[in-house]
Amino acid sequence: MRKQNQIIPSTLMSQISNRIETLKVVAEKAEETLKIAPDGKIHVASGKTKGKYRYFVRTDGADKTGLYLPKKEDEKIKALCQKRYYEEVLKRSTDELKVLEKAMAKLEGDSLLSAYTSLGEGVRKQINPILVDDETYTNRWLSQEYEGLLFDINDKTEHYTDKDERVRSKSEVIIANYLNHHNIPYLYEKPIRLKSGKILYPDFTILDIFERREKYLEHLGKLGDIDYLMRNIQKLNEYKENSIYLGDTLFFTYEKAATPLSIRDLEKVLEGMGIVY
Repeated sequence: MRKQNQIIPSTLMSQISNRIETLKVVAEKAEETLKIAPDGKIHVASGKTKGKYRYFVRTDGADKTGLYLPKKEDEKIKALCQKRYYEEVLKRSTDELKVLEKAMAKLEGDSLLSAYTSLGEGVRKQINPILVDDETYTNRWLSQEYEGLLFDINDKTEHYTDKDERVRSKSEVIIANYLNHHNIPYLYEKPIRLKSGKILYPDFTILDIFERREKYLEHLGKLGDIDYLMRNIQKLNEYKENSIYLGDTLFFTYEKAATPLSIRDLEKVLEGMGIVY
């Protein structure tokens, strides 16, 4: 769940933009329907029996009651009632559109964001702003320093990404390059300290910028190796004991000799993580 005190302009703007588009579609449908609606306005009066109503059509604003519509005019009654509904829909959608369009204009020139970006770089480096734009937030996240898992000195197999960072397999090169080429911010083998004090090194820590939280992607490259599989089941349990749950903030890609990792598999996992790019 997103922390309640986080204010994310891009997410809010996206939600408002989607709502505006919905309102425009609704308003357009209401306008088109009203063009072919019958003349007059419906007036409804309660009948003598509970739940029964009498319907009248007003064609003159000065007419307080209108012309009575008998039951045989059922289709006209329905059409006039539908007309009244669409008139209300059009009014409400138009009113809301005006409010939201003004809100969008205000957010696009967000003065709170400007309070940070207007300051010099020397000042910005020393403060912890309440609110920053996505680009600033991402750059700050990427610039954090940490010590990753060291490579075995006897490991002569070297795999490097397009960013010239060393990883542990060809598949990790594929994952890292895909993330980099699609501007998905990640950190390789950034450590996590568990409650027990033990440190885990997820293969990829990915920033979900829309939720502003970290998600973890582990690649299982030796599913045919029983010992390897058991070690990773133990790691999965350690994640769970530390409130890092599979399908929430923890995700896996995997392969074995007969079925290597494919880009399509990776894309499906990123989609499941909710990573937008």
